[in-house]
Amino acid sequence: MAQIRLRKDFYGTKIPKVSSDSIRVTVGFDYKGPAQTLDIESSTGKRGIWGDYDQESPTYHDSKSVYKSETFRHYTFSRTIPLSFWGDRQIDDCAVEVVIRGEGVYDDAVLWDAYTVNLVAVGISFSVRGWGFVNVWPDTVKCCCYYYDPGISDFVGNGKWYGLADYIRFTNVQPGGYLAAFCLDKYNNVSPQVTSYTFTAVDGGIYQFDLYTKVVTKIG
Repeated sequence: MAQIRLRKDFYGTKIPKVSSDSIRVTVGFDYKGPAQTLDIESSTGKRGIWGDYDQESPTYHDSKSVYKSETFRHYTFSRTIPLSFWGDRQIDDCAVEVVIRGEGVYDDAVLWDAYTVNLVAVGISFSVRGWGFVNVWPDTVKCCCYYYDPGISDFVGNGKWYGLADYIRFTNVQPGGYLAAFCLDKYNNVSPQVTSYTFTAVDGGIYQFDLYTKVVTKIG
């Protein structure tokens, strides 16, 4: 199994000084190979004396769906890591490490940015299911869906494939975003991304995303 390990150190004003802060990291990479779900691990720690990495935080596990492709396609991934594990210690030196694992060929993998954010907003939670699959991608058997959270300016989602009648739940997000869905047919072909119109979800709401009209409707 192929593996990419990216690491970046931060100094001076970029280093958060209180444990109530979090670090937001973004990775970009090019990929070609089979359609699959990549395993991604993120953590923060301190740079060792000899340039090694002393992990301080837990390891955060995420996944990223990639398409089957014989040519390179570009992907991005973001993760917010809380710094509460530092406790009362002053953070004088901080490093971030991201590990991507999966079959295939990778190129131009870069840990683009990492910056301090303070996550003070309390988000909402809602559930959504897809609809109108046959009009978008014939022979669809499963669906994967992400939500663009305007609070962090990025997509959130677990990257898993769900049955057509299943509800997908999003938690601790800000309203006013939109959905991005992918269909998987019985031949394991993945559809292009289908993006919904922007909608304002309410906490505890249940929604239906019509992939043909791109409209999200509250049904509960």
